[in-house]
Amino acid sequence: MKNLALLFLVLFSAISGYSQVVADPALNTLNFSAVQVDTLIDPKILIFDNVINLKVPILNKNILNRLPAGSCKIKIGLGSKLVLDPSFDLNKTNTSDYFNWTVVNQGGQVQLTGELMKELPENFDKLGEFMIKGSLLGNSTITVNFLVTNHNTAVVLSDQNPSNNNASIAYSILDKQAGPLPVTFLGLKLKNEDCGIKVSFTTANEINLKGYEIEASKDGSNFIRIAEIAANNSLNYNSTFQLNDNIKTSLLYVRIKSIDIDGKTQYSGTRTVKGTCNGKIGIKLYPNPVAKNSSELTLKAEDGLFNGRISIALLDMTGRIILQNEMNLVDVNQLKLRIGLLASGQYLLKITGSEIDTPYLLRFQQL
Repeated sequence: MKNLALLFLVLFSAISGYSQVVADPALNTLNFSAVQVDTLIDPKILIFDNVINLKVPILNKNILNRLPAGSCKIKIGLGSKLVLDPSFDLNKTNTSDYFNWTVVNQGGQVQLTGELMKELPENFDKLGEFMIKGSLLGNSTITVNFLVTNHNTAVVLSDQNPSNNNASIAYSILDKQAGPLPVTFLGLKLKNEDCGIKVSFTTANEINLKGYEIEASKDGSNFIRIAEIAANNSLNYNSTFQLNDNIKTSLLYVRIKSIDIDGKTQYSGTRTVKGTCNGKIGIKLYPNPVAKNSSELTLKAEDGLFNGRISIALLDMTGRIILQNEMNLVDVNQLKLRIGLLASGQYLLKITGSEIDTPYLLRFQQL
């Protein structure tokens, strides 16, 4: 069905005189944060009438093509318990350079709609931030959809990957707490030191606090506990944890979780640091250029090893994907990639994976 839809779009474009572009509008994990400090907030403990930030990662994952103006809309449903803060000006949001935002009450919830009014650049990745607050006690869910509408454009957009256009986050609005939160995070600093990560953070207003846990993640979503620190009212804390095979990666995400004596938790903002023993992963491709009758490339990992799920896409210079391979690797230094017999010209290899946060783009020439 997807191929039929794409064929229809191509035929429609040819008949109507419209041009066509293939790109990848996408969303990522939604988060809540405090307004004045960079602190993530647990969605299960949002406080009634407290103003917080909703963070919506907005992306165009295509590395060559832009999203045409008038081709897309983003719809954000805040659920039945949240509203837009009256002091927040949608026209001044940090994504208003690209989107025209409007707000309506529809279906029992506040809905924000952003119409793409300016080309969204290739490889775009930015957090849309919206000030919201709890209006009713209880549970609900925020839903976000990045829709390809082609409602007001002469350049028809075809979505390269429709599976990454939706995101959601469940939340709970609780009654106001008596007194301040157990702790306020003021800063978090990370430093890669050979095979260890030095963590330094500062806090204020430690109240009835049991301690802290340092958490790390390869993808920014799935965190594991790395170390524990007891609270001692020093307000300035330092710790170092060693990198191991479970968390060695090109880019490591780190955050601090505070734990109240009653078991309530709160998170600092998330910071990133190079997560390999020497701080980097390099990838080389050869031969380059590729001989006329050759159908195989070699990829070699330098300053690291291939680990985890790796995705390799071969693209022409228009951004069209010619072939794509996925593989699970464990401590692999180099691998062979069969590319078939290609027409002479320039090509790109896009390499992504659990160990590679920023995609590698390797250019080669087929003779």
